[in-house]
Amino acid sequence: MRSAKPINAIMAATVSAIIFGGFAVLGAPILSFLFLLTKSSSATFGADAFDGWMGLAVLAPLASGVLGFISGWLMASTFNLFVTQPIKPQPAIEPRPRVRAVAMSAATSIDSPRLVGAPKPY
Repeated sequence: MRSAKPINAIMAATVSAIIFGGFAVLGAPILSFLFLLTKSSSATFGADAFDGWMGLAVLAPLASGVLGFISGWLMASTFNLFVTQPIKPQPAIEPRPRVRAVAMSAATSIDSPRLVGAPKPY
């Protein structure tokens, strides 16, 4: 990710729209033809609805291309948002803090001269 650079969002959106539209050009007529063979729409919804489903095969590539353009633009813009932020170097392993070892008897002794304000034994 260190060598990633921002990309042209419009170019990425155009390529995405072409790919989405291309799949719709292939997929929508095939599905419409299968719908025609099974005659499921005319039996269920009537003959008028059947013509509407065939019209969907014509409009599907256009709608898919528009959705492809929008999704490609959002994807490229989000990528550019994260690529332009500076990368903070972080160590892979955090170093342990160095602690000096002290004998517990010297540190907890009541008459130790190091303890300030310690009560004096009677």
